[in-house]
This record gives sequence, C-alpha cells and structure tokens, in this order.
Amino acid sequence: MIDVRLLVEKLDRLWRRMFANVPPKAHAWWHLLDDLDRLRGSKHHSESKIEMAHQVGKWIDLLFRAVNDMEKKIQCSFRHQHAMLKASMGLIQKTVGQARSRKRTADVPEDNDNDRHGRIMLLLALTEIERVPITSTDGG
Repeated sequence: MIDVRLLVEKLDRLWRRMFANVPPKAHAWWHLLDDLDRLRGSKHHSESKIEMAHQVGKWIDLLFRAVNDMEKKIQCSFRHQHAMLKASMGLIQKTVGQARSRKRTADVPEDNDNDRHGRIMLLLALTEIERVPITSTDGG
C-alpha cells in the first residue's frame, strides 16, 4: 500500500504539471487508495458514486455553512439526509414548492392588463393620432 500511495502521488503531481485541469478519472486515484485501505479492494469503486458523493458533500457544506463545529455539522447532515429519504417529507416539500411557486399569468387570455398589443391598437385608434404615410427616403 505504501508503494501504491507513492505511485498515486507521483502520478497526480505529474498530471497536474502537464495539464491545466484534473479530470474525474485522475481524481478517482485518491479515492481508489481510500477504498483499498478501507475495503481491501476496489470492488465497490465507481466514479459516478464518488462524484455524486462530492456533489452531496458540497451541497451539505453550503446548507450548514453557519455551523462551525464539525461534529454538529455531521449530525445535522445525517439528520437532514435521513429526513430527505422519508416519503412524507417529499410530499411536504412538493406542497410547499407548489404554494411558493410563482403563478404564470401571461398565458391567461382574460387578463387585459397584460394585453400590450390591444392597448397599442386602442391608442392608434384615437382621433388625436394622425396617421402619416411612410415615404421612401432613397429617392426612388
């Protein structure tokens, strides 16, 4: 494991010197080391699971950024993830999302306040408006 860790460190340093960014596959080397240490093999190692875990981790960090104690942050994230798996919580979130969503009124034809074209046509029909014919300015 010591030799494998040294190899991954060298590969990572070499990759970062040669290229401007690190793709997920190169980043997965570090997770492979963790899996080899913890699970004694790469049986459950997959890139998509790692990237999903990173996204969830970033989201949890943003969600609980005001919590400074790491133990409290971990407990809060466990409770939050447990609550998110419940069907009742999903139903509550759906209900709240519908209640808070902005109602779209532009598609309603009865709403005369949003009928800009109709208001312009009424203005043009006023007797005070003179209609001047448009003439060509190119001299022809």
